[in-house]
Amino acid sequence: ILILTSNHNYEGEAIPYDNTMVDGDVTIEDNVWLGGNVVVKKGVHIGRNSVIGMNSVVSKDVPANCMAIGNPCIVVRQFDADMINKIEEYYK
Repeated sequence: ILILTSNHNYEGEAIPYDNTMVDGDVTIEDNVWLGGNVVVKKGVHIGRNSVIGMNSVVSKDVPANCMAIGNPCIVVRQFDADMINKIEEYYK
């Protein structure tokens, strides 16, 4: 898993990028499962009880209680109340 909190400034004065960095916090809430080889980019918020599938690149926020996969990562399933309860019981 790779969690990035900064990247080169592509809008700087030098080409293709200058020597300044652009920072952004990453927030991963409780009970989140990140599969193997996941990349989480700067500024992303992943909501509680979510699952991120292997090899995904998370470049935008992921809401709570869902499964998201792909490059770029997209939500493919929203968990129902029964599944949310099972996840929360598992992590107690």
